[in-house]
Amino acid sequence: PLVALAARGGEEADDVPYKAEDLVRAVNPEDGVIHSAVVTARNADGTIKVRWDDPRGGPATADVAPEEMRRIVLTAETLAIGERYSGVVQVSGAFGAFVLVGDQVECIVPMSMIPDDTVLEAGQRVEARLVAKPRRGRPVLTMFEGELGALRRGEAVARRFAEVSPNDWHDAVVTGIKRYGIFVKVTLADGSAANGMVHISEIKEGKVECIQDEAEVGQSVKVRVLEVSDGKISLSFRAQIVAAPEGDYEQPDFTPFQGLSSDQWLKGKVARVASFGAFVDVTSPDGGSSAEGLVHVTAIREGFTGSASEALEVGQEVSVRVLSVDVDNGSMGLSMKEETEDLWQTRKPGER
Repeated sequence: PLVALAARGGEEADDVPYKAEDLVRAVNPEDGVIHSAVVTARNADGTIKVRWDDPRGGPATADVAPEEMRRIVLTAETLAIGERYSGVVQVSGAFGAFVLVGDQVECIVPMSMIPDDTVLEAGQRVEARLVAKPRRGRPVLTMFEGELGALRRGEAVARRFAEVSPNDWHDAVVTGIKRYGIFVKVTLADGSAANGMVHISEIKEGKVECIQDEAEVGQSVKVRVLEVSDGKISLSFRAQIVAAPEGDYEQPDFTPFQGLSSDQWLKGKVARVASFGAFVDVTSPDGGSSAEGLVHVTAIREGFTGSASEALEVGQEVSVRVLSVDVDNGSMGLSMKEETEDLWQTRKPGER
């Protein structure tokens, strides 16, 4: 067995001590056959404990003498489709994750190859199976157990999402939150489902101060599909900005709302409702003009509100305060919550 083992390409024998997580080819003492394995520990008697990639019904681990094993030298060329590899997540994002296999080869796990209930973090050790070796680019891994067809299914799902209109809203559930975006599992009307990400810039109008305040894992939300590229599905919580029609369309005049005190209440009517907030038609104090502003979901009422539809409906009359006005870009931020004052700043000396 040792002759055959030494003759195999992609393997080397050296004097460097084996360490945990080294990928090796070793002679199984049970059957005398060479199998792939991962080093788990060095034993006091000098043998190496390994975990077999495929025990084939036998023991999952074995103690092997160092001379009965060889370290596998991994390159993109020596990786084998269908084989399972262990690696460490280097970077994760909307695209999926980059995984360094065997401390030697950087591979990619596309978002469509990651189970719905899994959120990968940098530094996390994972096991995945190789499904493709493109001539250009990184080898492709899947985390779906024993599914070599997962790549093709993922591509089919991505194509289905690419066909939907960016005007349509779809049901989704938040699966993870990171500083740059919110991960969700989105389901189309026909039942097609996939993982996607809402970038921080697509969460709401204006700046997101703390992304953790915008959603929570397990929350049901509504999203629009913006783009599907390289298996990555980009989503949005924001209502689509529709291009102005040709003709006599006039941009609403927001100047009557400039300079209003933040404690002045105005009458309005809900025009549209989305998961992230409600658009309200507001009448100016003099009654001479009206414009549409956004009440973000966090500004509807005190406490947590999962979706604006939980508190508001189209046509409902409401009272709002003007928080911000951007005349140039034609937008206005509103609130339905009482203004909170800072007692430490307003309290006079001696007052309780």
